[in-house]
Amino acid sequence: MTAGRPKRDTGTPSHTPKVRLGCGRTMYVTLAPQKKWVFLTTGKSGNCVGAWSEALSRLIALAWRKGASGQEVIEELQGIMCSDPGYDRWGYVTSCSDGIAKVLMEKC
Repeated sequence: MTAGRPKRDTGTPSHTPKVRLGCGRTMYVTLAPQKKWVFLTTGKSGNCVGAWSEALSRLIALAWRKGASGQEVIEELQGIMCSDPGYDRWGYVTSCSDGIAKVLMEKC
């Protein structure tokens, strides 16, 4: 039986940078590493990208709760390529996963 997704605690200090993606989407990455959770928002819920971002945020949080370090998560996500890379304040963003890694490098 799984513990379920933690509820977002509005009293926890967090950081939510915006990442511009090459596909024209904007992704918001809300991090609270001290609480071991992350929320990814890519737009409207109910679409495939929204479902993917929720799944990935759950897996990152699970990895943290199971003892993975921020650096280990970064190493797995960094450099993954998609068909439509973009450019943001971190430089070349090769995919949603790479954008998440760049935010984690800044805050973890």
